[in-house]
Order: sequence, then C-alpha cells, then structure tokens
Amino acid sequence: LLPVASGPKIVGVVTDRDIAVRAVAAGLDPKLTTAQAIMTKDVYSCSIGSAVTDACRIMEEKKVRRLLIVDAANSPVGIVSLADVALHLRQEQSAEVLKKVSQRL
Repeated sequence: LLPVASGPKIVGVVTDRDIAVRAVAAGLDPKLTTAQAIMTKDVYSCSIGSAVTDACRIMEEKKVRRLLIVDAANSPVGIVSLADVALHLRQEQSAEVLKKVSQRL
C-alpha cells in the first residue's frame, strides 16, 4: 500500500492489485504511467491512537486488507494489514476478521 498525496492531502493509494490490473494487465508503460492514473481513490484510515478492534472493524466494513494509519495531522505513519492482525490477535479473532473482509459487499 503506497499513499499518494497532493500537497498535504492523501488522494489515493496504490496497491499491488492496482499495479497488476490497472497497469501491467492493461499494457501501460511503467515509465510513462503515473501513480494517479492507477491509484485507488477510496482511502480508508484509522488514527494512530485507535484500538486494534477499531482498525479491524474498518477493514471488515470497507472490505480492505490494508489500512492506512494516520497521525493527528492526518499524515500517514504506517499501515496495518491482515497479516498484522493474524500475527497479533488470537487465531479465532483474526480468522473472523479475514472472513468478514473476504465476504462480498
């Protein structure tokens, strides 16, 4: 997950899927293609002081596998992934988050 900024504002993110589907599969020239051209415009984040359960809830609701973590100025400071959840929560908790994230909208 790579945040894309316009000045101080995050305007999108580039994921591995964006690169594979929107750039490589579409045959775009990587030397000429901008991040803005392939980015996902929906950016979901959680504040650095939020509980892990809050981050998991957002991931479940938005059906995202990575979540941008921002500070009080809304600047990105990190990323939480499903792999992080799996490593740091009990197995049954992380399995439930994965199940909910993977369900169709």
